[in-house]
Amino acid sequence: MNDEKKIKMKKGKSKLSGRKKERMKTKGRATTVENSESPNPFDLKHFFYPRDTDPLPRPAEQKENFRIFAEEATKAGINKLIEKFNKKVKIYQTPNNKRIAYEANKRKNRYSDIPCLDATRVVLDDKVPRGDYIHANCVKGLYSNIILTQV
Repeated sequence: MNDEKKIKMKKGKSKLSGRKKERMKTKGRATTVENSESPNPFDLKHFFYPRDTDPLPRPAEQKENFRIFAEEATKAGINKLIEKFNKKVKIYQTPNNKRIAYEANKRKNRYSDIPCLDATRVVLDDKVPRGDYIHANCVKGLYSNIILTQV
């Protein structure tokens, strides 16, 4: 190990996977790295875990599309991903993009470029004097619904 970096490592068990992991503490930040032959945590083998049963069977085409996406995303790197996001995703407008509550509560929004859409907005019902607004939307997923919010 390199003495210049002075990395402390502890071995432990992951609650999620049960596989051994190493905790590395460098300059006050803790990072978890999987034990494997590859030192790259973004290696494609980290995206795919074999399963005996799949709760939602997926067509082969969908699996292949995800494999291609994961491969391209790992090769592109963070700067290319940010560039693609800003060009294609950030400017996307949904068909029903009404945001009346968002516009009426601008002071309560942390980011002005991320709207809260009325169609999927979470409405608070605790009758507080501050109103029923929180910047949160409910997104329907394959397995469960997810609430996305600004902290």
